[in-house]
Amino acid sequence: MRRQEINYGELVVLGTDGELPGGNKGRRRSRYTVRKLYFYKKCKKVEFFLVLKNMLLKKLLNNFQERKILASSSSETKRIVVKYEHDETKDLFQIGRSTDPPIDMVLIDIQPGASAKTGSRTVLPEQSTISRFSCRIVCDRQPPYVARIFAAGFDSKNRIFLGEKAPKWDMNGTMDGLTTNGVLIHHIDDQNLTWRELSVGGSVFSLRETRSDQKRGEFCPEFDNVLRDGTLIDLCGVTLLWRSEKSVLTMPKDQDIDNALHRLNSFRVQCPVGLSTLKFSGHKTTDQRQPYCYMKCGHVQGLVDWGQKLDQKKQLVKECPLCRQESQKVVALVQGKEAAFHIDSEEPGFTFNPCGHIVSLATAKYWSQHKLPKGTQEFISRCPFCAIPVDQTRPYVKLICQNLEQTRDDSVSG
Repeated sequence: MRRQEINYGELVVLGTDGELPGGNKGRRRSRYTVRKLYFYKKCKKVEFFLVLKNMLLKKLLNNFQERKILASSSSETKRIVVKYEHDETKDLFQIGRSTDPPIDMVLIDIQPGASAKTGSRTVLPEQSTISRFSCRIVCDRQPPYVARIFAAGFDSKNRIFLGEKAPKWDMNGTMDGLTTNGVLIHHIDDQNLTWRELSVGGSVFSLRETRSDQKRGEFCPEFDNVLRDGTLIDLCGVTLLWRSEKSVLTMPKDQDIDNALHRLNSFRVQCPVGLSTLKFSGHKTTDQRQPYCYMKCGHVQGLVDWGQKLDQKKQLVKECPLCRQESQKVVALVQGKEAAFHIDSEEPGFTFNPCGHIVSLATAKYWSQHKLPKGTQEFISRCPFCAIPVDQTRPYVKLICQNLEQTRDDSVSG
């Protein structure tokens, strides 16, 4: 008899649109399902030690070889060690750049636009800013299966090691600290839409002055590290979306997104210039049926080799044949395929500006209001399907199709 699987939720990599650059392989995937385990991992803090000599540290670590421990360098001669042991009430999952066995979800840096199908080999950055053992998620094994996130993860030697430059402190006899580049979280139920930082012990702090500043932010006791549906997790090089198990069951499925696209194509949108029927799809094509959008006005047409000129600022623009407005960008329209990023399954009538991913109004509004970390101090809105920054004044554009509204009216009246 097959065991019934219990899922705690899913982690989805923003900017991937269903597949990592180079493909989903093994533990390196764009989406990871956090499932209940059939064995226990060590994730319960039980003892705290202050070691002043390296010889004592080595002896202590040898004694703890079978247990998970936390080791932190606070000076040349001083080490802080926290011992962990099995907890039968919790499941532990680890996330990071390392391909070592302790990591459950292996991450890579996501470059804006890398999800587009170009046919070229994906070139990863020479130096990644993602930590090898970025963070860990601890889930209650009993209902309601609460999931909590903590900065840093255990390495192959069962240790978390915080470097000399990482902020760390002893508060009321309990060691805690931050990772060098930080683990940031953003809860969608936070009305201020504010990002905050997680500590190794799971406490929440305001952001540091810069991403790797050695001075921690202010302690925020009113906030917790519990993952809720829609929580965003930034690991300095990649951003993850947490979807709770309840939302996974109710959110749009791949078939729902395909059906919405099919309904749009059933209206047989025409190019007003070439008079060909356009076909919306989940990938860019080179034929005459590929729809394009003039981002200034929103008119949808086929690829038209007309109207290209220099404007008054000597910038290359294209003039819309219908309204004569000049657009600096005319982009191919492609449906965003990753269902976890869609808020509903309505027909896509809007496009993110300037990437061209088409979505419903609800999805366009949702992602336009959430700003994601960029660099060490900046926050900007991005398209969730390709991670390309959206225009900060006009993040999405309403699609205007020549015969779409009339066709809809006829279908309703008929």
